[in-house]
Amino acid sequence: MKPPTRPPKIGKDGNEIIQVPLYVAATSPFTLVTFDEGDEPAFTLEQVNSGTYDRLKICRTTTQLNPMLPVMGQMAVIVSYTGALLFPGMSGVNEEAALDSANRILLKITFGGIDFDAMMPSDIGFGVIYGTGYYRAGGGATGPNFSSLMALQNRDAGSFDTMKLLDSRVCTSSEIHAALQKGTPVVEGIPEISPSLFLNGLTYFRQGQLAPAMVFLWSTCESLIGRLWNDHVVPTEVSISQRKRFIEGNGWQAAQKIEVLFQKNLIENTLYEQLSCARTARNSLAHRATHPNINDCKAALLGAFKLISAIRSNGETQNEFELLATRLATALDPKTGPVEPKYWREILSIPGDEKWDGAYAKHPAIELIPIAKINNKTGENS
Repeated sequence: MKPPTRPPKIGKDGNEIIQVPLYVAATSPFTLVTFDEGDEPAFTLEQVNSGTYDRLKICRTTTQLNPMLPVMGQMAVIVSYTGALLFPGMSGVNEEAALDSANRILLKITFGGIDFDAMMPSDIGFGVIYGTGYYRAGGGATGPNFSSLMALQNRDAGSFDTMKLLDSRVCTSSEIHAALQKGTPVVEGIPEISPSLFLNGLTYFRQGQLAPAMVFLWSTCESLIGRLWNDHVVPTEVSISQRKRFIEGNGWQAAQKIEVLFQKNLIENTLYEQLSCARTARNSLAHRATHPNINDCKAALLGAFKLISAIRSNGETQNEFELLATRLATALDPKTGPVEPKYWREILSIPGDEKWDGAYAKHPAIELIPIAKINNKTGENS
């Protein structure tokens, strides 16, 4: 016996309501993805402060990309106005699949010149998209990017989140597609790159978390060194007995491989120094818990991009991604010059500062007592 069919839902306009469950992957840094023409952001400071900004814009979608997920067939991943990636809640698609696909897409776009942070599992939640092309993030995740997206869609975000609307990065649909097209052959052509590992390394570096950045970046370097080794050192036609087994054996450490590749002119002097610096720092972290410094992590970051360039050019050049790598490597460099705020708002006063006026709950046990400079009893410095 067939179960009874449910009548379709009808909206107030008399049309059938079409809605599809989603996995919503909220990206960072905050990016507005617009149509190619006539879609420039028009949020104002007054709208932000009063909570009257166009929230429907925050619920809108803009374009679609190839998710490279066989289970999705010809279906696309949808890109929202705020740069979130929307995956259909269908059989075979789960949080893990969405995470892997999102990081692969974001790494390709990064190689195309629009850098994104790694997608974190805590920023993948649930949602629903309607036939109108508008969607709603509906919960299931606690990450900061997902929480911010939900708050903006519902107009209950704080000033820190709403200010993003005034000073956000804006990319057109064509720019996103062009970056993806440029970065796709890089990522797909070197399967030894783990998008999640490499993108996490770049993200941790930008956040100043140097220890995990070193772990992820050096893991990427080792995989890339292995690719160069297999391409240029491991023989394809072996005439000497046992040589192939020896060359492919586990006895070759990264330092030894780097030296051989250097002697074969596949690694130039600067890259040799960067890899040696990163390898030493990573070993100190792993074996002696010595925290890497920023220069160690820069060496790993720059070295990874140079290795990718060397693989793509068969060792002819290590500078294909020099501009991108240098820009990413300067994320933590000291900022010079005066700070010039773009927007101001009053910060609420608390008891003790010069603006506080009025009664408040007093608790002597937590009040700070000045330390006397001279001990009254002994006359000695305290």
